[in-house]
Amino acid sequence: MNLLSGINKIENTNRWNNWLFLLVIVLLLYGYLAALGTLPVDNRTDEGRRALVTAEMRISGDYFTPTLYAQPYLNKPPLYNWIIASSFHVLGSYSSFALRLPVIISLFIMGFCIYYFVKRYVNNTVALLSAITFLTNGRILIYDSLQGLIDISFGLIMYTSMMLVYHLDKKKKIELLFLITYFLTAIAFLMKGLSAVVCQGITLTIYFIYTKRIRLLFSLSHFTGILLFLIITGGYYLIYFQKNNFEPLLLFKKLLTESTDRTIVKFSIGDIILHVVTYPFKLLYHYAPWMILLVLLFRKGFYQKLNSNPFIFYNAVIFLSNFIIYWSSPEVYARYLFFILPLLFTVLTFFYYEYKNSEDWKNKFISYVFGGWLLLLPAVCLLFPFIKMTNSINYVWIKSMALCIAFVGVCLIFFKSQLNKILVFALALALMRIGFNWFVVDQRGESLRQLEKDASIISHITKNKPMYILSGSDVGNLDGFAFHLNISRNDILQLTDSIKKDNFYITDKLHLQNHQVKVFHEFNNEKPYHLYLVQFTQ
Repeated sequence: MNLLSGINKIENTNRWNNWLFLLVIVLLLYGYLAALGTLPVDNRTDEGRRALVTAEMRISGDYFTPTLYAQPYLNKPPLYNWIIASSFHVLGSYSSFALRLPVIISLFIMGFCIYYFVKRYVNNTVALLSAITFLTNGRILIYDSLQGLIDISFGLIMYTSMMLVYHLDKKKKIELLFLITYFLTAIAFLMKGLSAVVCQGITLTIYFIYTKRIRLLFSLSHFTGILLFLIITGGYYLIYFQKNNFEPLLLFKKLLTESTDRTIVKFSIGDIILHVVTYPFKLLYHYAPWMILLVLLFRKGFYQKLNSNPFIFYNAVIFLSNFIIYWSSPEVYARYLFFILPLLFTVLTFFYYEYKNSEDWKNKFISYVFGGWLLLLPAVCLLFPFIKMTNSINYVWIKSMALCIAFVGVCLIFFKSQLNKILVFALALALMRIGFNWFVVDQRGESLRQLEKDASIISHITKNKPMYILSGSDVGNLDGFAFHLNISRNDILQLTDSIKKDNFYITDKLHLQNHQVKVFHEFNNEKPYHLYLVQFTQ
């Protein structure tokens, strides 16, 4: 009877863990969507560039030639711009919500893919934990889920490709393995460029080396996959060069430098050494709180446990093989690792599951850190009505008390129930994101909203009249601002060095010297970029 009672208790706990996972997903979906369109397009990041290139495509009607300020944009192929353009079209607006929606869709599809593959080769619990840790890591929770960038969508494609290498090999479908993964690599290449090829090359090479079948890299099946990749990417560039008359080498050189500018090719030995030493610590910050699970790897018998599950071993090996490129490459961003981050989290949550009943210091340390953090949250919520930045927010007391009560409930579940501690802590993170929407997101947008207003003012002043950026002007990153101008004027803002009296120009103070001008509007892009809308009177 005691054995049956124990089994029933475990089954009930697993059932409640599943329901808790679904609750976290629902709260995250609400949290990620609710504030998605709160802020205008960000002029300080690549989001403005993604938006501007897409707007120029739609205005010009040429979807095969990405442009930036009407000049060929060679840094990235156009696929992600097509995705954004589709979102603009379906939602019927150029809103920041439409710009960022593909990111959230990709994020949750990627969460599903993580769950699907990990459940198939490990178990349901590790699958739940792997998916939820990726969906709630700090970098995504408070930053990249609010940016219309490529990396999460790129990550979805490449993670799926890496999983299919293992999955299709286990099914002994080698021909299909090469065809599907090279198809996905072609899609990812048309999204972000050579990073996709590097990932595919590393993954296949390392996998077939450690499975002692390197001969497959020289097989007809592999060359067929490469041929499919070349047909897809070559088909696009065949159309591209028919429409654009310039040297193909220029474009491919730009794609190459876009992928190598942040690698060891460009930097000094000192820069590389400093990056190698500091980068792991930066990742502890970016992917918090889940990187704390790394302590679980420091144990006797680590390799034996890692090797006990071939799928987990595959995740570890492929993560390290791809990670080394970024570890040795200064000037990389945390979002660049989204495509391999689920591999790491799968390994970490596997070890958490395997040693969940252990009483060693590692498990206690994790529980103490999570528990201590949870105990602070209710108290922090009570401060919002008294902080200058947040005390004027509508219904600040109601929102603060609601969050406080919710966090008290999470604390009770964490300390009193048998539910999985990671899932309970993820529930707190989902609630934190909702609180972040209420108390933080709106505060970020003052300068962005002002720039959007300046664009509206300038659009009204210059309606139906030629307007340019004066070449050589120190204007900073104007991409987000130019996006607002283009969609308002239904025209493409260009650079020019030709000065004509009837034209409007955006320029800096230095270029106003030695000229007689009429100033129509002054605005700040980013400090210290103080800019002017002018007409030259002589």
